[in-house]
Amino acid sequence: MQQGLSQYFLTARAPADPVCVVRHHHDDAAPTVVLLTGLALSMSEPRYLWSILARRLRRRGLNVLQYDHPGHADSAATGRPATWAGARQAARAVAAHARKTGAGPVAVIGCGLGNVLAAELLSAGEAASGLLVCPDLALWRTGTDAAPGELAALGTRGRTVPDELQDSAVAAALLDAAVGEPYQPPQPAGPVDAGLLVAAAPAAQAAFAALPGTRTLIVAATAEDRAWARASGLPLREIVHRPDKWAPSWHWEHEPRETVMTASVEFLTGAAGSMRGGAAVRGGDGVTGSGPGGASVSGPDGIAGPVSDGAAASAPGGIDPAAAGAPARTGGPESAAPGGVRPAASALVDPGRAVGAGRTAYTGRAADSVPGQGSSVISSVGFSSDGEELLGILHTPDPGSGPWPVCLIYEPGNPGQRVDIHECGTLLAHEGAAHALPVFRYDSRGTGVSDGTFTHTTWSRRLADLRAAVGRLRAQGVAERFVVVGNSAGARLAAMAAHDLPEVDGAVLWGPILDEEAEDGPAPRLHRVDGTLAAAWCGLWLGVAYARDDRGRDYPALLRDSGVPVCVVYGTEELAHPDATTRRLLDETETRPAWQLRVVDGSHGFSASGLAAAVVATTAWTAAAFAHGAPAQPADEPTVLEVPTDDR
Repeated sequence: MQQGLSQYFLTARAPADPVCVVRHHHDDAAPTVVLLTGLALSMSEPRYLWSILARRLRRRGLNVLQYDHPGHADSAATGRPATWAGARQAARAVAAHARKTGAGPVAVIGCGLGNVLAAELLSAGEAASGLLVCPDLALWRTGTDAAPGELAALGTRGRTVPDELQDSAVAAALLDAAVGEPYQPPQPAGPVDAGLLVAAAPAAQAAFAALPGTRTLIVAATAEDRAWARASGLPLREIVHRPDKWAPSWHWEHEPRETVMTASVEFLTGAAGSMRGGAAVRGGDGVTGSGPGGASVSGPDGIAGPVSDGAAASAPGGIDPAAAGAPARTGGPESAAPGGVRPAASALVDPGRAVGAGRTAYTGRAADSVPGQGSSVISSVGFSSDGEELLGILHTPDPGSGPWPVCLIYEPGNPGQRVDIHECGTLLAHEGAAHALPVFRYDSRGTGVSDGTFTHTTWSRRLADLRAAVGRLRAQGVAERFVVVGNSAGARLAAMAAHDLPEVDGAVLWGPILDEEAEDGPAPRLHRVDGTLAAAWCGLWLGVAYARDDRGRDYPALLRDSGVPVCVVYGTEELAHPDATTRRLLDETETRPAWQLRVVDGSHGFSASGLAAAVVATTAWTAAAFAHGAPAQPADEPTVLEVPTDDR
């Protein structure tokens, strides 16, 4: 297999969801690392941390697999609710796939709900080494300490948006533990299944209690996690974060992010050396790191070599992957109490037996396309832009319903990705396919799971990526004409595409932000990162070229000059305070017959009901405007969709 980037689905037997997997391939002889992320986020989040880490690990000689949990993001093909049993089955299937497609033992890195799954794989011998990033024992214990009646009531709430779980301290704590960061709207978390949270809490206690004796590094941000790691004899790397308005969780600051990534590279490349037959990995307290500042913020070139971890390579954690089917350890004396971790009442079960006698939920086969909801089809699409590999997901209606007059292309804002906040990208795709509209979502260079560096992001660069995407879709015969749906600052790209790309015949702008208005707070300091000057922004580095490229561009004028029909979808709570350029755009919807305004509930990003209304309004407007392959003549009076502001 060639070195590079690929994407596919691990197929499943009903009722399980296929799992979307992204593979960063170094070479066939390299060991593989599996990244297990938080719940309700795409595999790259938060703010591409795991994709950036995956690229670093690949450069250091490892293969890396990322995947979305079933029922979430791009592993939500069927629309069925996510379950704890399903998450377990998928984790084991991906680990088995890693063993099959790579060489040597498998390592894991967990965060949020992925910490529990990683701990289970490590204690069962299905992973030889790994890291747990901020396991948050205290939050998980909230679930096991709660009154049975409260847990039972929580479990009956079904699939719901995170906002609706904030009325319960237990639900809010379990949500934060599973997502891997404190939930503060608008965060990127999508809907979650409350029953999954209830089931995962006791599993977390059992999995963490079984870790002593495994080759596991704990990256801890809380005093309780640090005390537990020390009491359990597990190597420790500390990060320090003090939440404030500008950085509500550690993911928003560069130093903790760099500490996590550097610790991962050091620990796992050291493990890889012993796995490939190199020098034995020695260890112990040497891994115990300092707080912030223990790693450079200048990028991967400054990464140090292997570190000590306190246990010889032959320690119990270095289990031969051939023992993957071994039953999970439920803990002996060592699982009694270190750090306050208590074993659950029941032993870990073998989730592979949950689907029929002797059958697992997953087939062990990979595919480029899988069935979606109804008769739709979901396909992986790869293409290149200026020599870098980009990955996308195409949702198409029933193949018998084609040819399709137009294809929707979703463009998130910054720092967005193809799933985007509240999974609005996937919601649009499923709704579009259900109404005979193909929908394409992709990650531009340096975002999500695509190659590249976010530091170099500009709107002109993203337009080049969109042009490449349009060319790929036309070559596949998906459509000849396109409507770009731009969310937030992504509305700028929709306007640019309508003006510059002749194949784009319409634009939909969701909550457009067309001005970079000055914000309160300290002025950003510039650093030299990735060969350019950049400022810290949302846990990422935003290059100065971004602002220079955007300066002086009149987005309403681009839309006027393009002559394409435009639909603006705006939240009720934003109408009173749009930026100056967006205010001009909104005013013009009242005077231009081909421009329509739809108002939905919520502020920026919409409420849950507002997002649903935005998705319906977008597909309905597109279907009507392009029903016969050409834009329809606009009505004399644009339709305005009103949603009560108290409909939350």
